[in-house]
Amino acid sequence: MRRIPFKFLGFVLLALLGCSPVLTQKSARVDFGAAENWPTFYRENFRKLHSFESKARFTVESPGMSTNFQAAVIFAAPDTLFLKAEGMFGVDIGEVFIGKHRYIFYNQFQNHFWSGSLDNPYENQFLQTHLKLSELKHSIVGYVPLPDNVRLVNRRHGIFATLVNGKKWRLTVDLSTGQLQKWDVLEGEKLLLSAEFKNYRLTEGILFPGLIRLVVPGEREMVAVFHKNIVVNRKIAPERYRIVIGPKVKQLMLGE
Repeated sequence: MRRIPFKFLGFVLLALLGCSPVLTQKSARVDFGAAENWPTFYRENFRKLHSFESKARFTVESPGMSTNFQAAVIFAAPDTLFLKAEGMFGVDIGEVFIGKHRYIFYNQFQNHFWSGSLDNPYENQFLQTHLKLSELKHSIVGYVPLPDNVRLVNRRHGIFATLVNGKKWRLTVDLSTGQLQKWDVLEGEKLLLSAEFKNYRLTEGILFPGLIRLVVPGEREMVAVFHKNIVVNRKIAPERYRIVIGPKVKQLMLGE
C-alpha cells in the first residue's frame, strides 16, 4: 500500500469536480409558543426527519484552493451521511460515507479509497479543511444536535447558549419563525467555528434550511452547501448509501 499525505487526497478529488445548480428560496415559519420552548421544538423538528435526499452544490474555499462540485446527498437518521460527487456530464467521480464511528472516501476516477475513524483528530477532516467530518455529518442537512442544557440568554436577539466539551456554543434564532440562523463555537473568546443557516423551507412538516455555510475563521476556510430537489422521509434502501469497494481498488494509507 502507498502512503500519501491526507491533504493531497482532498486536492486531487476537488480538482476533478465542478458544477453549479440553482437554489430556489422559500420562506417558512412555525409557532412554538414561548421563546424558552425553542430548544425543545428544534429537537422535535429534526426528530421527525428519518431520511433526506437532495442534489447539492458544494463550495470549498481555503488558503490553498477554491472550487465547487455537485453531489447527491443522502442522510439516513440518526447518524449516516452519504455523498456521491459528480463531474462534468454527470460522470461519477467519488463517494463519501460518514457513519456512526467511521468514514470512507472512494475516488472512483483514480480507483482508490481511504478510510478511518471519526475519533481520530488528524484524519477526521473534510477534504482540504479543518472541518471535522463528525461536525459536517449533521450540519450538512442543517441540524445542530443540541445538548439538554441550552438556555435563553438574550431574548431580544434570540440568543441561546450552552457548554459542550468545555467550548461555548452560541445559537442565534429568529424567534418569529423558529429558524436557527447561526451557530458559533468558541473557546474562550476565540471563534473556532461559525455556521449560518438560510433559505428555510417547510416540507412534510419539517423546517430545515436549503443553504448552509460553515466557516473556520482561524484557518480562513469555508464550506457552503446549496440544496435543491429535496425529498424527505422517503424510504431509502441501505444499499443506496453503501460504498462497494472492488478487489482491484487500491487502499491508500494516510500520512502525516
